[in-house]
Amino acid sequence: CQRFMKMMDRLFADEFSVGASTPRTSTGILYDLGAHIIDQTIALFGVPQKISGETFIQRPHSEIDDAFDIRLDYGKIKVTLKSSLMVREDTPRYIVQGMRGSFVKHGIDVQEDHLKAGIFPKDNNFGVEPENQSGLLNAELNGIAFRGRVTTLPGNWHLLFQNIYDVITHNATPFLNLKDVVEQIRIMEKVKNEK
Repeated sequence: CQRFMKMMDRLFADEFSVGASTPRTSTGILYDLGAHIIDQTIALFGVPQKISGETFIQRPHSEIDDAFDIRLDYGKIKVTLKSSLMVREDTPRYIVQGMRGSFVKHGIDVQEDHLKAGIFPKDNNFGVEPENQSGLLNAELNGIAFRGRVTTLPGNWHLLFQNIYDVITHNATPFLNLKDVVEQIRIMEKVKNEK
């Protein structure tokens, strides 16, 4: 992997339905959606060598950040994280580019939507994404080219919540490393305060 891009946008409905517009502690899209994609990036690549980025306001009369662009430098791997409240068309969620191929993935984890629809973790199709959200892999290995769909494995938030319960009740080791959480906050604060 040489370039990793993650986009997490909120599809725009109208000016009044895209969230709060008044600043409060930790308001804005950086703390709302940015926290999730930053922690995923730290889990994949660790602590970046360099951090740069910006937050900005797109909506009229808003006082909170509606969008952000973050660049994390891991030496040979460059990471771009983006989000916006002003998106009318769905964009890819993940783009991975490397010497031997590319991977593009649309769609988000379906577990929350499944719960809202009455599909529960005990159901066989819980967490299974529709086929149109499968990733597209275009790669070559040992002279063999491949271009096709890669089915996403079902998500399982239950493991995280079970771990939290076990940490509280049985002193288990948490999946989430506290140093990674501190790094996540450090990145968000650096980007938020960068002018």
